[in-house]
Amino acid sequence: MLLEAARAARWHYDFTLAERLARAAVEAGAGFDGRLLAAQTAALQGRGEAAERELAELAGCVANDEERARAAIARIDVLWLSLGRMQDGLRVAEEAEAAIADAGLRTEVSSHRAGLVLGSEGPRAAVRVLEPLLTGAQGRSLVWMGVVGAFGLGRLGRLREGLDVADRAYAAGVALTEPDDWYPWFNLHARCEVLVQAGRFADAERLAREQHQRGLDEGSSEARAWFLWNLSRTVRDRGNVRPATRDAREAATLLHRLGRVGVRHTLLSLLAQAQALAGDAAEARRSLAAIDALGIEQPRWSWTDHLAAQAWTAVAEGRIAQGRELLARATQVGEQIGDRTGAAAALHDIGRLGAPRQVVDHLVALARELEGDLVAARAAHVVALAEEDPLALDVAATTFEHLDAELLAAEAAADAAVAWRRAGDVRRADAGLHRAAVLAARCEGAVTPALAPIESRVRLTDAERETALLAAAGHTDRDIAAELQLSVRTVGNRLQRVYHKLGVSRRTDLARLLR
Repeated sequence: MLLEAARAARWHYDFTLAERLARAAVEAGAGFDGRLLAAQTAALQGRGEAAERELAELAGCVANDEERARAAIARIDVLWLSLGRMQDGLRVAEEAEAAIADAGLRTEVSSHRAGLVLGSEGPRAAVRVLEPLLTGAQGRSLVWMGVVGAFGLGRLGRLREGLDVADRAYAAGVALTEPDDWYPWFNLHARCEVLVQAGRFADAERLAREQHQRGLDEGSSEARAWFLWNLSRTVRDRGNVRPATRDAREAATLLHRLGRVGVRHTLLSLLAQAQALAGDAAEARRSLAAIDALGIEQPRWSWTDHLAAQAWTAVAEGRIAQGRELLARATQVGEQIGDRTGAAAALHDIGRLGAPRQVVDHLVALARELEGDLVAARAAHVVALAEEDPLALDVAATTFEHLDAELLAAEAAADAAVAWRRAGDVRRADAGLHRAAVLAARCEGAVTPALAPIESRVRLTDAERETALLAAAGHTDRDIAAELQLSVRTVGNRLQRVYHKLGVSRRTDLARLLR
């Protein structure tokens, strides 16, 4: 009776009561089941190290394959989710798979190993592990496979398969007669991730808000955190900087309370992105420092996102060249680990930051291979930027607006205005500026180089603009010289040309103009 009460408390998210009842059940003779639940609920209250010690001891006391599998899965989840120790989790998984004779139970452990592979090697390797298992998977195995499989397939650009896997797994989770450690809503989280990769931002937001509200109603801090993750995920494209900052910060706090170190890394990366895109470089740097303080291995599922956070933080500091270098690294990493949608986003960002000709061929080739309207729109935007085609840039703005990617739409409209001004068509340039302003107003304070006033973009060369952005961010001539590998005298002369072209005489005026 105590054990049954502990399970009821656990599934009603009262982890403190669940642990107390589970430990009382153990004292009354509940054995393996009581000890397992006590360790799991300790982890859910942020005591991952203590839970790992209990589960390691429990693994040495199992009586059969079912207990061996359940103990191994619980331990795997604690090692990567609570402690960020993916390599230790892989070792536990491999030892359990070698020791379990029952094929079905071995498959359950293998499905959890795929999650560790996603974190330690990336989407391509995780999907390679899962594909042989997915066809015949059902029940509890399919629930967890759906989370990892949908995420991995989405990042590979196989969006239809990703959505199908998420839907199958969700149906399997809802049909379970007994709850599983991974609730069915985890598959809805995965579905949101795939919808974002497809550019179906409104659908993703609607689902995330519904499930976040359900988490509030049911008292699930975990559900709230994961769907806040979904809501903050889109900030690079939608420019929803204020709500994304709030949502990512709240999710990171909830995950801290739950002791979810492995996932908190990802949320802090999204928080840094939002802060950087709001122009708050100091706060973004603090979020990046908090990631370093976690002291865990970089999860491969969010590697490109983390590099993008570093890149946009550099941009917020006026370091455009450094930002592009970090995004080039994100592109390389994405191709290496199979995060192809992450690579496409990084290539697009490089184009947005003034170097479309460097990336246009690569991004166009990727867009031919990946599914979804978003990657096609990214490629079309970069092609239009490279060709300085104002009509194509107007079309790109319309496409992004239809996708609800307000920041990308605002930037493309501003790009079109610059191209029209350079072509001498003032009327169309003014219309583009008005459109860009209306779209940017929906972004709640997003600050990117593409949204800078049109005069600075039309009149300044790329080199002058980069120097001006560094000066506007508060860097001294000596700092700028070191950043750009120029002499201090060259920097001073370049800034004088900038002042003359823009009709200003002080850095404070320059900062106001460029923002």
